[in-house]
Amino acid sequence: MMRSQGHPDSALVFYRQVLGLRQQNGDIRGEAAILSTIASVFQDQGRLDSARAFLALGISAWHTQGDLHGEAVTLDQLGQLHLARDEPDSAELCFGEALAIFEAVGDPEGQAQVSDHVGSLWLVRNRADSALGHYRTALDLLEMVGARAGTAGILEHMARAYLALGQGDPARASFQEALARAERFGDRRVGELAREGLSRLP
Repeated sequence: MMRSQGHPDSALVFYRQVLGLRQQNGDIRGEAAILSTIASVFQDQGRLDSARAFLALGISAWHTQGDLHGEAVTLDQLGQLHLARDEPDSAELCFGEALAIFEAVGDPEGQAQVSDHVGSLWLVRNRADSALGHYRTALDLLEMVGARAGTAGILEHMARAYLALGQGDPARASFQEALARAERFGDRRVGELAREGLSRLP
């Protein structure tokens, strides 16, 4: 609540208190979860070094707990942080580890999430063709399990990759489909991005 109301410092004090209690009680799973939450607050504040440190602690805690899913989610989060810090090679390593875990535990939605982020990594590297391949994989995985609510964002990402390749017609079609799905599933942020993309097309 404090975080959502714009009081991140108060939220950090509270989360650190919770962290201490969970450590005292030997609640490793709870400790890992709150470490990731603290990292997210730091990331929102732009304190990326602190965020990275807490994510690393979280990954260690999930590993100690033997919770592969939690470890993979946090590795993916760390990969996104490296991408934000313009550290694509480190991001790729984290995404690769996360993807391998999601594949091992049979989590197609987790695989799709990471594949989407890997697509963004390749866009940063100016390899829109490779980005499209990963976006298509992510889209296919979500379609396969019927998780269509998450496909709007991927379609919007695909549209931007098509634009980078100079392919206006596929970009328009992807933006339009992203907008339609965003409206259907109530994803306002993706809807706004898709409208913005469409408005810039000739």
